[in-house]
Amino acid sequence: MSDLSSTEKLKFEKIFGMDSGYVMDFSNKSFSEFVMENVEIEIFDSKYNYASNSKANRLRKFWQIESNAVVGELLLALLEYWVTDKQIKDLAITPEEQILYDACLKIVERLREENSKHHRRNIWSNSDQKRPLKVFISYASQDRPTVRKLSQRLVTEGWIDAWLDEAKLLPGQDWRIRIEEAVETSDIVIICLSKNSVSKEGYVQKELRYAREIALEKPDDTIFLIPLRLDDCNIPRGLRFYQWADYFGSKKDDTYFALLESLKLRYAQMQKTVGIENASTISKVIPTQQEKQRFRIMVTGGKVISKIVEKLAFDVGYQVILRGHTLMNNGTRGVDQFSAIGAFKACREKNILANDEIQVFRPKEGQIPDFDIGKLEIIGQTYDERRNYVIDNSDAIIILSGGYGTRGAADYTLSVGKPLIPIGIGDSTEVAVEFWQSMMEGLIGEIGRDDLKKIGGNYNKERIAINAVILAEILVRNRK
Repeated sequence: MSDLSSTEKLKFEKIFGMDSGYVMDFSNKSFSEFVMENVEIEIFDSKYNYASNSKANRLRKFWQIESNAVVGELLLALLEYWVTDKQIKDLAITPEEQILYDACLKIVERLREENSKHHRRNIWSNSDQKRPLKVFISYASQDRPTVRKLSQRLVTEGWIDAWLDEAKLLPGQDWRIRIEEAVETSDIVIICLSKNSVSKEGYVQKELRYAREIALEKPDDTIFLIPLRLDDCNIPRGLRFYQWADYFGSKKDDTYFALLESLKLRYAQMQKTVGIENASTISKVIPTQQEKQRFRIMVTGGKVISKIVEKLAFDVGYQVILRGHTLMNNGTRGVDQFSAIGAFKACREKNILANDEIQVFRPKEGQIPDFDIGKLEIIGQTYDERRNYVIDNSDAIIILSGGYGTRGAADYTLSVGKPLIPIGIGDSTEVAVEFWQSMMEGLIGEIGRDDLKKIGGNYNKERIAINAVILAEILVRNRK
């Protein structure tokens, strides 16, 4: 059983809103699926019966009978869900919520120290592993609170040894020598940039110069320096040739996951360097029958969408990656964003790099995407030019909901003869089947047509998503 104290349990009960018997906004079905997905346990098994048998009570019973490692794994997943839900709903995290979240995250760190077969996030936990990835974090002292949270978050992944001066330096040590040694022996260096550090002379600048010198000695394809902006500061001249990311504001969590992708890639490079045969674990996925034919599938649609369409877009993006294809994306909010989030989840589950599987395209007149997931490419001057390029370079197009812009994408798709799989247009919770059938004449088979009529209510949206992607595969093969 876990050793969560009564005080610790109260903190999780508060952040997850368990006083009403619920756990956040989960239904019985979605909660069961979530727990199964993250710890491979059926939470509605009779052994988790407790009092009223509500979702909150089942979670309380789960805390009582499962190990620290398993409880910590599920709590971390729930915390990630809590943060993602805030981001998706555009809700700011209050200072009080941030304090509570940080406290819960610290509890999770303690719980997850116990090794377990359920510790699935540590994808490198095998007997051949020599050591964790050594990550040096350079920052200005004024940014210590933010950087400390970042370091703690990295450490909880289980395969990263984050070097932070306040944690690693011992009393009496020459800090200048120790820091230089740490930079030199690190596998990767994260440079935390802010208005505090870029405009100020001091040891941060010396760390940066020293790290750049070491980077020059590395092979050309080695990931060694990662600039991370903590606020809207200017990028120093010496770092402008490096791909940097924004770890602040609404992009913070997406950037964290993108950072993990880079760290995983560096870890693989390091493992190959020292000759560990099992380094291929990071990206090796045994191809399924579906993956033998890899297609580029565009998923796009409305920007202002209902909860039904949000979930369906997520499931479609997830299935595109799960079935071995590449997601083509416009980088806009709504359907594009949720399909990218679903695709990113599938990438994590398959231990593959999101930048290799999710392609995001933006025009010059609007270069910054509404979210930071996948590999970004600037195409064309206008939105229409960008849209036409993505459609021309996709094998099939799945469209969900939407209005005038969606109609334009559908019209162009049909004009160039590309397979089009429509799921709703106009009002985001309904399907104008007659409209779509007239557009799809000659391009759609019988498969999926009934599903298109049943998107409303409680119909199985995951099944619709699977059918939509299978239909895309069939239409592409028939076209070829």
